[in-house]
Amino acid sequence: MLSGGGSKGAFEVGVLQRLMGDEQLDYDLLCGTSVGAINAAYLAQTPLGQPREAAMKLRALWDTVSTEKVHKRWFPFGNAQAFFKTSVYDSEPLHQWIRAGLDVAPCARPAAGFGSSRSRSAPGSPS
Repeated sequence: MLSGGGSKGAFEVGVLQRLMGDEQLDYDLLCGTSVGAINAAYLAQTPLGQPREAAMKLRALWDTVSTEKVHKRWFPFGNAQAFFKTSVYDSEPLHQWIRAGLDVAPCARPAAGFGSSRSRSAPGSPS
């Protein structure tokens, strides 16, 4: 289970690099939430039995991460415009970054061993 939480995703990559890259441990099932689901989906791109390659590809992906690829301020009114949006930042760059490198076909294979979850709280409700 790969957890969510932004920067935890980068930490997970380091752990996975050690386990899958150095120790050559493979997975039976990948499951993640939020950034963990992104990591799991990218790991599922590489066929089972190739843990080192999967870890290397995931690390290469994270080596390209920058603030500009994750979010940007709303334009032209910045944070003031966020009052009329569902979040403080525009996450479209993140969506584009994910779509650019993610092939969903390997994730849809029954043998991929991939699962993800997502949740959304109603505005004003406890998370």
